[in-house]
Amino acid sequence: VSAVHFTPDGKTLYIAQKSGILQASNPATGKAVKLYAEEDTASALSLALSPDRKRAVVGYSDGTVRVWDL
Repeated sequence: VSAVHFTPDGKTLYIAQKSGILQASNPATGKAVKLYAEEDTASALSLALSPDRKRAVVGYSDGTVRVWDL
């Protein structure tokens, strides 16, 4: 795990993983709700959510930044 971010209501936990995957999880159960990934993705290093919580921005070890629609 490289970075985590809770939504303000605490209902979703976003996890940026070293494998490059962005995971949305239910913190009450710990179960993944959705995975965001592309082939040949570098390690995720940072994570931020847009104020409207409709997008996640992830920074990767190869210098790229990806914006994910949530």
